[in-house]
Amino acid sequence: MGSPFTPRYPQPVTIEHLTQLEPDTLTAELTRLSNSISHLRRSNLEILRFCTSGEEGGEGGGEEGLDRETRDEFEATVRENEVTIARQEERQLMIRLALERKLGVDATNTHYELATGTSTAAVSTTMAPRTTDSARRAETRGDVSESEESTTGGVYL
Repeated sequence: MGSPFTPRYPQPVTIEHLTQLEPDTLTAELTRLSNSISHLRRSNLEILRFCTSGEEGGEGGGEEGLDRETRDEFEATVRENEVTIARQEERQLMIRLALERKLGVDATNTHYELATGTSTAAVSTTMAPRTTDSARRAETRGDVSESEESTTGGVYL
């Protein structure tokens, strides 16, 4: 089955714990995570558009644009969302690996992809997003970010 997987980010479960869950539970969690990632990406795009429109004197910041403190706050939010996305993508990979161990199927087989086309091949475990000091501290402690906490529905792994 290859070399053992070591998560890059703190995760609330291990692959061994995941293999004890039913396949239906695991696939439901894959769907929930995919939905959460999609919302976080959309949120980041909206924040970036707002900041850009503020620079141009658009609706984001009025005639004078956004002040430095507000812009920094938005940028920190985007970076924290990027960390949450990376953690959730890694968790999706862990779930696919657990399914592979449990069912004996190749986790990267496109037959087992989500309808959204998310593939484990697309999950990068070598590229880390920029993080804020608070996000780094949360990663170190293994805290769940506010973005992950606010996601509704599904089983939280």
